[in-house]
Amino acid sequence: MIRIKYIKEFKIQVCKEAINKGNAANIARHYELCPKMVNRWVKEYRDGKYYG
Repeated sequence: MIRIKYIKEFKIQVCKEAINKGNAANIARHYELCPKMVNRWVKEYRDGKYYG
């Protein structure tokens, strides 16, 4: 299995959509991502990991 590394800008875009729509599972399905990963990204985004 190949591990894919996503760029920070993509993660921020996905996080913003998940927060605005309030449903990370639907966003994950749209981008064909794992819902757990999207939830982790949102938590990291809220903690300020993707700033600066």
